[in-house]
Amino acid sequence: MIYDILEESLSETILDEYAYSARNDEGPNPFTANRMRLYTLLREACADISMIAGYLRRKQRENSEDAIALRESSIFRRLIRAVARIEPENAKLVELKELVKDLAEQGHKLVIFSQFVPIVNLIQDELMNEGITTLSYHGQLSEEHRHQHLNNFIERPEIRVLASTDAGQFGLNLQAADVVVNYDLPWNPARLQQRIARLHRIGQVNKVLAVNFVVKGTVEEHVRDILERKRTLFREVTVSDMTQSEELTLDELREVFGFDLRRLANKMRERYGLRVESP
Repeated sequence: MIYDILEESLSETILDEYAYSARNDEGPNPFTANRMRLYTLLREACADISMIAGYLRRKQRENSEDAIALRESSIFRRLIRAVARIEPENAKLVELKELVKDLAEQGHKLVIFSQFVPIVNLIQDELMNEGITTLSYHGQLSEEHRHQHLNNFIERPEIRVLASTDAGQFGLNLQAADVVVNYDLPWNPARLQQRIARLHRIGQVNKVLAVNFVVKGTVEEHVRDILERKRTLFREVTVSDMTQSEELTLDELREVFGFDLRRLANKMRERYGLRVESP
């Protein structure tokens, strides 16, 4: 329900952004910031519904013009009603716990990546509740705690899992682990490759298993397909040559959501009086 609400609003915003950009007006596109916010929320919804609930609570407390305008919008009211009705189940998290339990029992060490600190903390709490010793690694921890958690993960065999944001992908040697789980996918092939490369270090004696979690029927499936196509380009350049942007272009977003170009042409004509030739 929440995903559908966000996707509907995002698709309308992207169409508005396309139409406005075709006018060639000076100044920033007024729809761009909302588009960025909405597809971030869409990604968060695929991670865990608590991310959306937390966002709504923050906006209810804020007194900024943006927050006030958001609270008066129909999408905000629809999201509030939907969050109140939904059971806090997470199929991705259920599958993750089953996978980790199986691999940990076989003696594997795992690094689980997420882009969101609250998700890293959630994963740690859920796995600890299952009796699987898990440490976290992210930018909100002090440097001392990050260093301590990393050393303990590497040196202590009973610690099976390190849950990390992308702060853990740069400059770290994680060859103590032989499984990397991408709980959510970065939208850039370089970042995905860098996550896996943390385990492919000198001293790695095992084959490395990489597992990508993707919510069926969502934007994550489309992003996975785009990443696969971009891997061809990635093989031909170094990591440093790749852009580190996490953003999809407007054309990629149109492709992801399957926007009808005829519908876009009609909107540009009706809303902005622009005559374009529809396909």
